[in-house]
Parts: sequence; C-alpha cells; structure tokens
Amino acid sequence: MNNLILPENISVGIFDAKQKYINIDVTKNRLVKVFEIELPMEDGGISYIDDDECPIETTTLICAKPGQIRRTRMPFKCYFIHMIVTHGAIYDMLISAPNFIKIEKYSKYKKLYSEMLDHYINMESNERIMLSSLFLKLVYLMYLESRHMPEINGLSIGSNNLIKKSMDYMKNNLEKPLTLSEIADYVSLSPVYFHNCFKTAVGKTPHEFLNEQRIKRAANLLLSKDWNLAEIAYECGFSSQSYFSYAFKKAMNMTPRQYVKKMFEKY
Repeated sequence: MNNLILPENISVGIFDAKQKYINIDVTKNRLVKVFEIELPMEDGGISYIDDDECPIETTTLICAKPGQIRRTRMPFKCYFIHMIVTHGAIYDMLISAPNFIKIEKYSKYKKLYSEMLDHYINMESNERIMLSSLFLKLVYLMYLESRHMPEINGLSIGSNNLIKKSMDYMKNNLEKPLTLSEIADYVSLSPVYFHNCFKTAVGKTPHEFLNEQRIKRAANLLLSKDWNLAEIAYECGFSSQSYFSYAFKKAMNMTPRQYVKKMFEKY
C-alpha cells in the first residue's frame, strides 16, 4: 500500500472522568483536535459526537475525529489512544469510520489496548515499532467491525454522512469554481478516495452531480429572473455563457432559450 502513512504522534492511556470532573453530570462541548479511539472499561453514561449519541458500553468502540464536537454524560472510564495523522490510507479509513462501532469480543480489544499501553510506557525504538504494529491491527479490526454495521449503498453510515455533507456543500456553493480537491478537503478525505466513495453512494461522480445541480438552478433562474444568459451562467458557476449553453443543451436536449419558450407555452 503506497500511501500507508503512520501517525506522527501516538499517546495511549486510561481516562477516568471521576478523577477529572467532580459534581458534573455532562462535560462541556469541546472541539476534537486529533483522532481519539476509546474503549470503555465499564458501562454507563452517554457519549455525544456532533449529532450522534450512543450509550457508553464495553460493546462499543468510540472513534472521534478532528473537527468534531463531543461531550460526555457521566460516568465514563476508558482505554484511549490518541494520534495525529493527516493523510494517507489510515487517515481515510479513520475519517470515514462510524463514530460508534459495535464490537464482538471486548476481551480481544482490551488485550490489544493493554499491550499498546505497555509498549507506550516503555517507549524505546523497538517498542515504538511494536506500538505502531498494534495500532495498525486496531485500525484493521475497526475496519472489519464497521463492515458489519448498517450500510447505505454499500458504504458505512460514517461515510454516507460525509457524502451528504459534501452534497450540501456543493449545493450551497454552485456559483464557485469548485474542484474535486476542494470538495474532498471540505470533508477531510483524499480526492481519489472521496471520488470513489461518492460514486458508490450517489451513482454518479462529484463532477456529474455538481453539473446536474447547476443545470437545475439555471433552469429555475431562467423562469424566475429577468437575467441574460451571461448573468445566469455566472450565478450558476459556469466558466462562460457559451459553455453554459453547451452544458444546458447537453443535459436538457434544448437550448436555454428553447427551454424558456417551451415552459412559457406550457404554463
């Protein structure tokens, strides 16, 4: 795998909310700055990540990503691994993973976290290599567990949330010269991975979807605004009036003026 990039920094430990928060039922909202993968050590409380919430249970792995907002209802005690990774295959897998992943065997994950903690405490060169290998094993197990969770069009719920987010972004910025890299960056995915996920979920490429939305908006403006074609082309993000006319005719099988005439005659 050519783009297998290991995290720049990894920290492993045990967190007990009772020791940090006293007489607090729910923690304040905080911005997640690194990947936080946590294994609850006991049942109890609720974890909130953005609009998702899930009971804190030993059967559920928590995966919070940079940029998300999270808070916790007490009690909460967990093993944790926090890491910084900004691109590559591992990044793509983690950023598109569900916030909450159901796991089958708690003992397997507990053993894995315990081993990572041992190697982290005794951090030497050889220990770092072993820690990285255990981390890769954790990511792989998360990937396997995610595959058994509910899916939409063959993608995990986490991936589909990002696809919906990208679609909303495109709809709200049709007038801008959006690029694949810019849209992928907005949902924190690599361009190639985002392109493949989008096509799997939507059935068309991001470019095809964006062009379709621009044509829909242009058709609405042709009937609702007294604008010339150049103004409509600019408002809908087309590079020129001539390209707008070409794209519109290709999509609608008629020119913009023919479309207006047909609609006015119809209604």
